[in-house]
Amino acid sequence: MRVLHRRMARASTLAALLCVSVASVLIVAPATAVHAAPPGASAYFPVAPNRILDTRVGQGFPQRVTAGATFTLALPGVPAGSSAVVLNLTIDAPAAPGFVTVYPTGTGRPLASSINVDLPGQPIANLVTVPISASGTVDIFSVMATDLVADVEGYYRPTAIATSGRFVPVTPFRLLDTREPTSAHFGALTTGQQIDLNVAGIAGLPADASAAALKVTVTDSLASGFWTVFPAGTTRPTASNLNVVGFGTTIANQVISPLGGGGITVFAQNGGHLVVDLVGWFTGNTALPSDAGLFVAVSPKRLLDSREPPLGLKPGKNRTAQVTVANMAGLPANGIGAVVVNATVTDTTASGYFSLWPAQTYRPTASSLNVTRIGQTIANHVITPVSSGGFAFFTQNGAHLIVDISGWYTGSEVLAVFPPHIPLTGPSGPPPNPTFSTTTTATGATVRWNPCTPIRYTVNMGGYDTSFRPLINEAVERLEAATGLPLVPIGDSTFMPRSSARTSSAPTDGEVVIALSDEVQTDLVPGSVVGQAGYSYNPINGAISQAFVVIDMGDVGTRPQWSSTGPGPVLLHELGHFVGLSHVADLLQMMNAVASSGGPTTYGAGDLTGLWQVGASRGCIT
Repeated sequence: MRVLHRRMARASTLAALLCVSVASVLIVAPATAVHAAPPGASAYFPVAPNRILDTRVGQGFPQRVTAGATFTLALPGVPAGSSAVVLNLTIDAPAAPGFVTVYPTGTGRPLASSINVDLPGQPIANLVTVPISASGTVDIFSVMATDLVADVEGYYRPTAIATSGRFVPVTPFRLLDTREPTSAHFGALTTGQQIDLNVAGIAGLPADASAAALKVTVTDSLASGFWTVFPAGTTRPTASNLNVVGFGTTIANQVISPLGGGGITVFAQNGGHLVVDLVGWFTGNTALPSDAGLFVAVSPKRLLDSREPPLGLKPGKNRTAQVTVANMAGLPANGIGAVVVNATVTDTTASGYFSLWPAQTYRPTASSLNVTRIGQTIANHVITPVSSGGFAFFTQNGAHLIVDISGWYTGSEVLAVFPPHIPLTGPSGPPPNPTFSTTTTATGATVRWNPCTPIRYTVNMGGYDTSFRPLINEAVERLEAATGLPLVPIGDSTFMPRSSARTSSAPTDGEVVIALSDEVQTDLVPGSVVGQAGYSYNPINGAISQAFVVIDMGDVGTRPQWSSTGPGPVLLHELGHFVGLSHVADLLQMMNAVASSGGPTTYGAGDLTGLWQVGASRGCIT
């Protein structure tokens, strides 16, 4: 358990709930110029999609691209002197799995990819932002033989200050989900159907916003085919944004679309459900002049590859990698509002989703990338705001994570609201640190959960505000990252642990109940005790079978959530108990018995070593 000063009474802690629903709030750059614009700063000019390359008909390049070939692509319609171009690039009928890289002509081919394909014959599209050479061209390299199609979506022009064409990032905002009755359109789109979506009206954008940055997902597709996004009120162009293969497919792509009267139109060749998330927008002519939100292109550079040292480890289920951007790839130490990256996942463990968002802030409900099978390789263009810690990359079910950066937007970093995530660790776990303690049975077995079966948990909010749900989710994710244990949320519970009944016998409450409470609702947090956890275990093999966690929100609930005596660290401490850790006499560790001002706000080195020892690394309990 935990006590203020920071005392925690000995107790085993449990995992907390997930269900995060984060309100969508604009993250706005300053309205007037506050910095000298960096070299290369540029404003965005959207265009209706314009096809400039189709090797199937000899447009832009006269033939199918051979394996290992590089060719130079002219950019008709893009003015001379432009700094970067945005292309929707499609691989069609590839001869083998592989990748394609787009980069400025006259520079060495970077260690980066722009689009990946992992099945022969599979069509796939991805948005690409790439600097333009002084000659006004880009080079395209393909590792495999394939046809390629490219549509210009827009371009960037150098300027030190601008009204229109400046990017304003937002926390992801769901504009449409045709699976939901409350959405702007309910029901799957049918073959040949197109729908209009009033982006400005739904999200509150200025009426003259020039373009919207969207993440567009097709799911439960009715058949193979393409989808096209274009300005409302205009003629559908000969271009596509997404390609689906077969029935029941899920595929996503980022789209930067001009707005027609504040809206877009989406066309479905062969139908399916549609999900559209807004991730930002570009200013129009009525905006105040500013240097905030200008784009600075960089030659593609790799920021993260979990297959390589120092990590060299595939992140597992519910793991988060934190990616630093300050002083990386030519970026400055500050003044970075958002970055443009190509996020790739490979060797996926299962179907699921991936998210990118500002590091040290709550993960939004929207995803950035989706996979549908084991062993898949897929990439997606992502624009994400950053905090002073960079951005986070989350995998729901495990995969190798790769990030290549192609540019950034000027602006202000998002305010970080809590300490960094638990770092990803290599195959041997965190560096050895003796400052941890576990419980053992009379037979010498370590008391721990069986990592080979799901640990189902429910949450009793105790009448406290639902704004605490993201905090519970964050704490549980940190515990999962440190232990590798499979914590599975199964909903809410009305069961409140007390000394007379500490665990629930209801099957619907799973193995663990996490409760937000106070001294009125339970007798487990009296006086200065602010948290308590407990468990039942097998005295022979040490396997924990049931557990509870209680936090005294009447005491810590009014404190800053991630301050050393706030509910976040108190919950982390009790969760440490819940998986088998005991108290230590070390003020630098979360498992110290007393919580005091200035103490740790996340797991320390000893805590991480202990959590690794009682986690999945120990193997199954038979």
